[in-house]
Amino acid sequence: MSSWLPQNVQKRLLIYLLQQISIFSQIDTTNLDVSLGCRSQFAFHDVELNVDHMRVPHITVESGHISELELGLVVSGGLDITGDGLCFVVRPELSEVAGSHDLAQSLARSIMDLTNSMMQPLPEVLEGDEVLANSCSEAGDAQQPASSSALDKMRNKVLERALSNLTVRIINVRIQVLFPGQQSITVLVGSVELSTVDKTRRVDLQDICISHSELVPSPEQPDEFMSTSASNSIYMSAIDSLPFGSRSKMEENARNVRALLQMDKLHVTFQGISSVEDISIRDLMLHMGRVDVFLDAIIAVDIGVFEVLVQFVAEFQQDTEVSETSNTLQNYKRFRQEQNLEEDLQITGFTIEELRITLSQSVKVSVIDIQLRNRYIENSTVTVGRVTICDYDLDLLHIDAGSKPCLELTVDSRKLQRIISVDGDIHMDISSTFVSSLIPLIFRLQELGRGLHFVGTNNCKMSQEFKTQVETKTIILSLPVGDDTLQMIIQPISYELSLHTVFTDFISISKVQSSETRDIAIIREIKIGYQTANFQVKSYNLKLSETLLTSKLRGSVSSVELYCSDSDIKWLFDGLSPYQDMITPYMHSKPEVRKPIMNKSVRILSASSVIHRQNVFSDMVLLIERITCSLSADSISSFGNVKTELNSSLLSLNTDNSIIFHSSCVKGSTVFSDVKYCLFEPIKTKDVTKPALFVQRFENGKLKVNVQNTCIYYHAKWLDILDESKGTKSTPQQESAVPVPLQQRIEVKFHDCALSMHPYRLKSALLICVNRCILDISVPPANFKCIIRSPTFMLADDCSNMKTSITESWESLVRYYSKAGFAVIGKSGLLSCTIKQSGGQICLDIDVDRIDLSICADSFQCLIQTLIDIKPPVSFPDEKKYRTEPCSIPVFENVDDEFFVPKGTSNLPALNDMHIVDDFINNSNNSFSEVQVIEETEEGSPLKLEDNGLLFDEGHFNKEDIPVATDSKFFPFGPVAIVLHLFVRKASIKLHDGYDWVYTRRSISKVVDDLEDEVHKQDQPGRVETSLFDSIYLYATPDSNIKKAVSSNIQSEDIIAENYSSKMKLRPSKHHKILIELTNMKLTFSGYSYDEPTEDIADWSTDLLNSIDVEVKTFEIVDNVATSTWNKFLTELKEAHGGSPSMLALSISLVRPIDFLYATELIISAQVSPLRLHVDQDTLDFLIRFSEFKDARFDLIDDYPDIVYIQRFEVNSIDVKLDYKPKKVDYVGLKSGHTSELMNFFTLDGAKMTLKRVVLYGVDGLGELHNCLSSIWTPDITRSQLSGVLKGVTPLKSIITLGSGVKALVTVPLKEYRQDQRLTRSLQKGARDFLKTTSGELIRLGVRMASGTQAILENTEEFFGGQGARARCMSARLPEDELSPVPSACDEFDLFRSSIPRKQSPIVPIPSEEDDIEPLKAISLYADQPQNAQKGVKEAYGSLGKNLTIAYGAVRRAQRDARHSISAQDAATAFARATPIAFIRPMIGATEAVSKTLQGISNQMDRDQLVHMRDKYKQSSHYQRKRER
Repeated sequence: MSSWLPQNVQKRLLIYLLQQISIFSQIDTTNLDVSLGCRSQFAFHDVELNVDHMRVPHITVESGHISELELGLVVSGGLDITGDGLCFVVRPELSEVAGSHDLAQSLARSIMDLTNSMMQPLPEVLEGDEVLANSCSEAGDAQQPASSSALDKMRNKVLERALSNLTVRIINVRIQVLFPGQQSITVLVGSVELSTVDKTRRVDLQDICISHSELVPSPEQPDEFMSTSASNSIYMSAIDSLPFGSRSKMEENARNVRALLQMDKLHVTFQGISSVEDISIRDLMLHMGRVDVFLDAIIAVDIGVFEVLVQFVAEFQQDTEVSETSNTLQNYKRFRQEQNLEEDLQITGFTIEELRITLSQSVKVSVIDIQLRNRYIENSTVTVGRVTICDYDLDLLHIDAGSKPCLELTVDSRKLQRIISVDGDIHMDISSTFVSSLIPLIFRLQELGRGLHFVGTNNCKMSQEFKTQVETKTIILSLPVGDDTLQMIIQPISYELSLHTVFTDFISISKVQSSETRDIAIIREIKIGYQTANFQVKSYNLKLSETLLTSKLRGSVSSVELYCSDSDIKWLFDGLSPYQDMITPYMHSKPEVRKPIMNKSVRILSASSVIHRQNVFSDMVLLIERITCSLSADSISSFGNVKTELNSSLLSLNTDNSIIFHSSCVKGSTVFSDVKYCLFEPIKTKDVTKPALFVQRFENGKLKVNVQNTCIYYHAKWLDILDESKGTKSTPQQESAVPVPLQQRIEVKFHDCALSMHPYRLKSALLICVNRCILDISVPPANFKCIIRSPTFMLADDCSNMKTSITESWESLVRYYSKAGFAVIGKSGLLSCTIKQSGGQICLDIDVDRIDLSICADSFQCLIQTLIDIKPPVSFPDEKKYRTEPCSIPVFENVDDEFFVPKGTSNLPALNDMHIVDDFINNSNNSFSEVQVIEETEEGSPLKLEDNGLLFDEGHFNKEDIPVATDSKFFPFGPVAIVLHLFVRKASIKLHDGYDWVYTRRSISKVVDDLEDEVHKQDQPGRVETSLFDSIYLYATPDSNIKKAVSSNIQSEDIIAENYSSKMKLRPSKHHKILIELTNMKLTFSGYSYDEPTEDIADWSTDLLNSIDVEVKTFEIVDNVATSTWNKFLTELKEAHGGSPSMLALSISLVRPIDFLYATELIISAQVSPLRLHVDQDTLDFLIRFSEFKDARFDLIDDYPDIVYIQRFEVNSIDVKLDYKPKKVDYVGLKSGHTSELMNFFTLDGAKMTLKRVVLYGVDGLGELHNCLSSIWTPDITRSQLSGVLKGVTPLKSIITLGSGVKALVTVPLKEYRQDQRLTRSLQKGARDFLKTTSGELIRLGVRMASGTQAILENTEEFFGGQGARARCMSARLPEDELSPVPSACDEFDLFRSSIPRKQSPIVPIPSEEDDIEPLKAISLYADQPQNAQKGVKEAYGSLGKNLTIAYGAVRRAQRDARHSISAQDAATAFARATPIAFIRPMIGATEAVSKTLQGISNQMDRDQLVHMRDKYKQSSHYQRKRER
């Protein structure tokens, strides 16, 4: 109980309070009740407060109002103040000029004025009017500071007694805070009571409510909400449920009222404010009951309110810090220091019975029993009894703390240490309702955080003195995903505030299914730290150039391990899709991008240069040492595990909302059918610092990926997964309306990468080396665009022989893989690929600028077989392809056996039946003789069958009106599933002699060694023969050098004895021997959808599976064999060109005749333009040997071997003009019955023939197709086109041409005379045709005779030691990339046939450089022909002069040798050596001059002949011009 207060002091206290009523302005005496006496009492009604005298730091009081106020003296000696309906309208005042000492000075001044007023003498009469009249003046005098006197102790005692007997109680307190944007926050307090018990001040607050509303100006008074009556215009319906008092009525100028906080009671006790020198508050104790925080309503408040509040708190903190360091009350502080008194505690206790935070209507967080015990200045403890999260009646959070508090905060001021510990494992069940409540809260907080980022950040200072640590136990989070649970276990977390570091050893993510728990992800050693100063980390950009990441938040992870299956991924996607739908609406709104500072380029000075690096600012940088991922397929047992490993990875969240991830090393492997395969692996490189994988995601969602120095593998056996997955058909689900996701663009770039493709059964590998590739992907729909620049194709015959460890450095991928054992087979120009998907159709467009292939016979077979085997083989047993057993048809099922039996005959004996049958058989009147068999003619008219037999129409299948199977309407086909368009502008295929594979070369070397050993072991000299690879035939004799012959045939070198090496040269020839050129090739592949019905439901229809259309505009084969003088082996016949758009058109269709059987058939149609062939026998032998090469290692053996069955083959008639030059005759084959060898006795020049149109049905395989065409075309040519062939035989061609000219001399005049009856004109025209034909042929005959004579003379001169044909082109050199060297003229051995060499046509060998040996290039004398007679004469003059110069030089050289000779014999020898040259060279010059002159005349007469000659013969001038360049 408080001590008694003397009456005089009591009256003085009342006078002071009345004096302070000066803040009341214009008090209406009608609202004032005064009661004087032993219990004086003043009562005020509806008083407006004068806010001009109110001074609150950083707050402007707009208006004040109190409904009831009573001031009275209590009989017991106290003073009571009672109020009702206190309302204030205030506005935060954010000003930097606001004084920091206002609060302390105001409190000290008020206490001093109160003390002085109680020490002054009282007036004799205390009348209410006088008190009110003198209140203002006395109040002004009371504000004068009292001088120090000896009565200070008494004054303090009197003040203490006065305050101890002061009781204040105010109910219905309302404070409205106005914010910009017509926003307001209202604080309602049911009752406030201030009292003192045993020197302890007590403040009790009941029914506290804080709400937010929006104000709308009144139509009559737009600014009334700013007036003094604004306090009564607050919408009160949101707080009608509060337990205290009735509320005011709803006003129209308030809307969207939300309750932010409610508190049932607040009990505050403290000590202090007892004297002028002691105005501090000590031993503060706070006790709260139930506190409800409506967080969902708080985050909905306008951001402008938060900005004002944050800035207000920041300025208030500044004032507090300044006031704590001020010099006020120095006497009191000095006194405590002199007396060694400890500093009193400001807060000694804090208790909250229950704190409830409402996240949504259903989700609430409850924190029970929050206590603060601050017993000593050095030690304080905050404990939390229990924390729960409830979703309706479901508990989501549980902490295993037992009876102990679940959360404890310990502060040790001496050690400067704060420890926050959780004394139990945390179990959290996350429900969908909780997530739906948390997501908008998080996004709103992020929005507020971005908006408040710049507010108050400069003023907030974090204490660096205390070392704060946070320690937790195990945290277990559970999220329901589908029918199972996704569980996350976080090991104890350690957090140090001073170091700003969070650390945990282990985080695991598991799938809980029933009672089984399986790990999905494990993250080890997670450490995240925040630094006050920026740090920099080296990174890279999209160009893989070095950059610097600048950030303050840095994290590191030791390892990330992922373990999941396809079912887990599907489970996660399906289960998390509802949560994604919750997030999607918030992702559409793009947040404002923060740009606190621009990215800069940093210059790093080194000893010799300046390095510029881009500087990128990041919110967080995470370094991951190792990432491993193990993916398995539960639905496919043979799939195995796919293991991926990434080392030295970096993840950056940049300030421009982009994400960067890169890894220095990427590896991947899988175990498929118990065999380990490599998916991708790094390629050895010099620069290992650049990342192998770089990924960047931009703010607009676009994703860019860079892959460098990585080899990606493809194995055809992996496609078995598709066949296995077909067996596991998923149950059809009902279609539902699925929202179309936003289009995602992904750009992938490959730098110095390779694609290694491995076939299904072979051990070979096809490698594509890519220097630069750009892949652009956009989904949905799935559209792809790929551009590859200059890819290189490489091939290996056996991957088991590859060199896996290559330590030396390499300059390019091609060199690296060449050292590993791959062979380069070609390269391509710009290659672009586009894949589009529309509906159920996939369209693939491939455009190739140029493709060049250089292959040998063994690599060619390996390439073809590898491409065939690049997909799994498809074969079926005969039971599925054909009907192997006839089906039983119940023919007599519906036949009535008694239908033809007359009534009454059923009782006849069986013997009578036999007589009836005998009579029927013996009946002479045979009814079958009267039946007429009808056959339709081509016109469809019936013909009567004659007695001589059946009439057959042999041309029935050649009718044009019969529908052909190639028509698209002939076979029904389903919708197109895939369409492939391939366009190649130019393709070159170079065929080299020699062999790429080590296996082939070793096999040939071993066979050759065995032959030599067998020959040497023979007792009697004989010939030993053998063959290998089905195309190489070898034989050896005792006097032969087989190794020399093999090297000569493969490398085409002029082997000289002194330059010969015993080692065979079996490697690929340096120059190609055949060049195949294709231009503007178009390929269209169409794959159709088809069903696979069973026999029971099949309709026995024919299905079209796919079709291929190929068009080639030009197709040429260039002859580059050294012994051949001809240029183009095959080209288009120009004089017979009919304007066809393409030289070759091929259409192939694959059909299934019966829909439920798996047997397939081909329908082929070919269109070929007229052809011009220049066939040299050596070239033909090379092509046959090249195509017949067969290595048993590349044989493809199916489980059920099948032969391609051609249902229909059609080829148009082909006009062919053939030149054929035989070199040798195989007499052994001729003796064996090969009559085709007879054509090697004749040389053909311009033989014309026509391969007639052929339509074939039912051909078993391509081999049978070749035999059928040969059996049709060969007899047709020998039977009906022999005259055209004979016209091309060289000895007969001139005779036949001259004969045709003589014939024209007679037939043409007769024909013309019959038409116009003019004899003279007819004779002139006949003579003109005769002269044109005979003169041209005579000139050509003269050219051949002169060229033949020149060839004989040159051979004769060379036999006597002259230069021979080499004298004509001594300076001509062939470029290395055009032609192969000429083989030796010695045809001592032939590797492929037993033959006798024939006399070759005139050639001129041109030497070229290769391995320091000069092999000869064969150039015909018919090459380089002059264009007209004038140039022919000019070249003739030059040829004659050149040969005379050679003869003169030989004579001069002989004279010089004779002059320097020692003996007469040497002189005679020198003249003998020069005499043949001196005599023969002029004759050679004369014959060459005649030949050039006649060639010029002939070409002037026939201009088209020159074009034909350039196509037929190799031109030495062409090589000479390229050599000079």
